[in-house]
Amino acid sequence: MQKWNRLFIIIPVLLLVIYLLWFFSNIVFYVLISLVLAFISRPLVKNLNRIKIGKRHLPNGISALLTLLLILFVFVSLAHFIIPVITSQANLISGIDLQKIAQYYKEPINSIESFLKNYGVISNHQTLEGMISARIMQLLHVINFSEVVSYGLTFMGSFLIGTFAVLFITFFFLKDDQLFPEIVLLMTPLKYHDEANRILEASGKLITRYLLGVLIEIISMTILLFAGLSIVGIKSAFLIAFIGGLLVVIPYVGFMIGALLGILLGITSGLSANMTIDIAKVAIEILCVFGVSKIIDDFVLQPLIYANSVKAHPLEIFLVIMIAGSIAGVSGMVLAIPVYTFLRIVAKEFLTKSRFIAKLTENL
Repeated sequence: MQKWNRLFIIIPVLLLVIYLLWFFSNIVFYVLISLVLAFISRPLVKNLNRIKIGKRHLPNGISALLTLLLILFVFVSLAHFIIPVITSQANLISGIDLQKIAQYYKEPINSIESFLKNYGVISNHQTLEGMISARIMQLLHVINFSEVVSYGLTFMGSFLIGTFAVLFITFFFLKDDQLFPEIVLLMTPLKYHDEANRILEASGKLITRYLLGVLIEIISMTILLFAGLSIVGIKSAFLIAFIGGLLVVIPYVGFMIGALLGILLGITSGLSANMTIDIAKVAIEILCVFGVSKIIDDFVLQPLIYANSVKAHPLEIFLVIMIAGSIAGVSGMVLAIPVYTFLRIVAKEFLTKSRFIAKLTENL
């Protein structure tokens, strides 16, 4: 009877916690982003703390502030470099003469149109050009530009507030590396404090290593893609490489999205410079570069980053990512490994008698 009474108390409390997390999801998101930045930046803070000014070490608050300023400088510099590239790409695309391209590729377009008519995809009285034009006009009618402007202003306001909140929270996480553990311990019963401390320490180390590894993977893939695309002479090589590098944070699916966007950008950039380019050749070259980079990522970077950083078998990681993707889509795939790592550490502390858990966590 006492057990049932406890359940009647615990379940409503859990439901209330879940509801509060959902209701304050923006704040939870800011805290999570701040934790990620703090995990990645903590080694730098520790190194800055070793610097001596006279006989005293650099204060922890100053080290945290310098680290935060460095993070801000990196993001601002990246935006300063990337935004002009994106603007230039947009200008190139807007400058494409669609009529000339349609005239030049008239025969292939007619072949595609005949193929679609033969298989009943479009009717005999329709044309491919007319269908595309109608869809574009329909899209323009659907879009309410006043709403777009209003949404843009709202987004900018939310972005600025969110940026300030993340920087503010990150500073205190960096200044006091025990702040988050102390918050967790306050919500943990006293009899589980030892286990909670071990969980926080182990998960902090592994997740920090994993996040640093992902950062290295993004930089490595961007360099690989840029080098490969530059060698084959693809226009907008850096922008394509940057997008492809960023999308590796989405396991498996990110590569395909990056390749498709890369092909689209490569073709449009090429057409803006010379409308007589061989579109198929450009697409194949970009696909080959992405393919070679993906092979290097799969067989060199990912085994080193994922398997070694979180102490899990590659097949185990693959299955976890697939399950997380089926439950929560792309966001689930991105968060799968850190969450799984944390759950393994918790299981190791509280479910040591299970042979399955013991085998699953033997490398932790």
